[in-house]
Amino acid sequence: MTNNNQKKHSILIVDDDQQFRLSLERLFVKSGYAVQAAASVAEALQNLSKKRIDLVLADYYMPHQHGGELLARLKAQYPLIKTIVISAYGDEKVRQECQQAGAFSFLDKPVKKGALLSLVDRALSCNP
Repeated sequence: MTNNNQKKHSILIVDDDQQFRLSLERLFVKSGYAVQAAASVAEALQNLSKKRIDLVLADYYMPHQHGGELLARLKAQYPLIKTIVISAYGDEKVRQECQQAGAFSFLDKPVKKGALLSLVDRALSCNP
C-alpha cells in the first residue's frame, strides 16, 4: 500500500463484469490508490492515453477483445506499466500466453483481497 509520503500509484481496472470491477475499485481506493476503471479493452486504451497509469488489472475474457490483446498493446505502447491478468477461466495455455506477453502475474477468480493487495504492492515496488 502507498503511504502519505509517497506519490499515489494509479491503477486501471479492466473488466466487463461491473460488480467485480466496482468491488476492486472500492478495495483499491480504500487502500490508498488512485483508481480508473474500464469495461472493455477499447475503453482501457482511451484511459491509458489520457492518464498516468502504473498498473493494469485486467480480465482475460471480455467481449470484442480479450486481455491478451490488451497485453500486446501495453507491451508495445506502455512497456513500463505492470499488468496483472485475472480470469475465471484461466487454463495453462492462457497463463503461458499472458506470461509471454509480459504480464507480471496471472490470478484465478475468485481472488482473495489480501493476496491481490500484496501482489499489487509487490508489482508496484519492482523497478522496470
